[in-house]
Amino acid sequence: MVFNLSGNHYLDTFILFIGLFLLLSFVFFIIEKILLRLVMKTKTDLDDLILKKSYFPFSIFLMLISLRITLNQIEFGLSEVVNSAVNNVVYTAIIAVIGYLIYAFFDLIISRAFKKFAERTKSSYDKKVYSL
Repeated sequence: MVFNLSGNHYLDTFILFIGLFLLLSFVFFIIEKILLRLVMKTKTDLDDLILKKSYFPFSIFLMLISLRITLNQIEFGLSEVVNSAVNNVVYTAIIAVIGYLIYAFFDLIISRAFKKFAERTKSSYDKKVYSL
């Protein structure tokens, strides 16, 4: 255990989890404000949409990172198989959130590109397909 505030191992770990999550959220908040000022200067709104769409998944990512760090501090008193299973669940959730962030990024870029392509063509079918 990194620190011992209350004498209760689980309470100390919970305090560590909350502290890490708040610290990471504060750093993310500062970085987000800096990025918002930078993207306000651009001509397109694609970067604004990317930031807006990635805010919640990135918050979940920060929570999972905090959870992963604090899980290293807990000795469950259970078998190594249970510890490994819990770690694998957290790793899988982290990978799923990263996958969603990548999907959201490319979805915005591809849909924007297809929309511009559909606007340049004279066919009305492209616009109907895009609206699906």
